[in-house]
Amino acid sequence: MRDSIKAALRSLVVNEPRLSALGDTGELAVRIYKLLLSPEELSCIALYFRSIIPDVCHFAGPETAGAMLVSAMACFDSDCSSPISALMVRKTAKPGRSRIEGPLECDGPETVIIDDVLGTGATILDSARCLRDAGCQISLALVVLERESLGGRSLLAQHGIEVRSIATSKEIGAYSAPQRR
Repeated sequence: MRDSIKAALRSLVVNEPRLSALGDTGELAVRIYKLLLSPEELSCIALYFRSIIPDVCHFAGPETAGAMLVSAMACFDSDCSSPISALMVRKTAKPGRSRIEGPLECDGPETVIIDDVLGTGATILDSARCLRDAGCQISLALVVLERESLGGRSLLAQHGIEVRSIATSKEIGAYSAPQRR
């Protein structure tokens, strides 16, 4: 299953000079939406994530792509002893509301953050801080693609968050552009 997801990710960068020497995480994230908007690909990603964490019941994702992945995860059976909860963490709160949307069930086991691309780690760390402030236990993030040259894994590790990715940018041929001095 993981290999088929990697192949789909590779197909996003083939014959795309802009993406084979990426300097912009946002451009790749836009391409990943093609996968997330495909029911077959989204199901495959969600099933793969579910297979590596079958007993986790609480998921949270940064808006927008993370929320799409979290919703898909909540659709599949699990080994959970309690109901599955799916949360979205907004970048900013709507007037009079929390940044966290969904049934906040943080009094039990761990909540896993799920997102499409890990770059610098800032988005996932921001979501983790928001969820931790609400009482959630956060120690794991799952991502579809990791831009390893941007240091996100290291930043999250400093904050007690392990990262598991389906693929890295090197594995799919989307190498970061060399830094100019």
